[in-house]
Amino acid sequence: MSATRWESRVDSVKAIRFQLSDIREALLELAETDGDIKSHSEADTLSTKKLVILGFWYQLSFVEEDFKVNYFLSVVDQAIASPESRFEQYNEYKKLFGFLFPKKLKELEDTDLMSCCVLLQDALRYGEASAIDAKELNMELKLMDTYLPDEIITPIDALKFLKKADHYPNALVAYRVLLTIPVTVASAERNFQN
Repeated sequence: MSATRWESRVDSVKAIRFQLSDIREALLELAETDGDIKSHSEADTLSTKKLVILGFWYQLSFVEEDFKVNYFLSVVDQAIASPESRFEQYNEYKKLFGFLFPKKLKELEDTDLMSCCVLLQDALRYGEASAIDAKELNMELKLMDTYLPDEIITPIDALKFLKKADHYPNALVAYRVLLTIPVTVASAERNFQN
């Protein structure tokens, strides 16, 4: 849509569109009463062809405006809001599971590690039971950090290491949960219209 051409705006033809029959009658009356042949011809042409085209243009513009308001702007709003909500979601996952990355694990102080383990225990709680024990996870991660080779830098490598060692049940659960969280940049969208 052009910002400078009046004919491309729905509002500019809306007022005329709803008065088409009155305008047509006035033009037909002008064509019948005016003695000038040129005026008669122009009024007759305006009353039939041009007003029909104006009505059609309004319908076409209205469909375009309807598409813009009901579809396009909705998609734009979602595109703006979506990265913000996903960023917030990723930050929540980082707060909860970020300490399990081997590099971050090496940097944590003992008190911070225990705090992270307690947060994860609470997040993995269902009713009274939790999938992990924070104190045991804390001890396992300290021990794991001692024996973890330097070439292990990703959580999946850490999980493979833990599977071979077979002495870290809480850490195994924590890494499995971390690596199976359905974090994605794509989401299923459904649109139900009546």
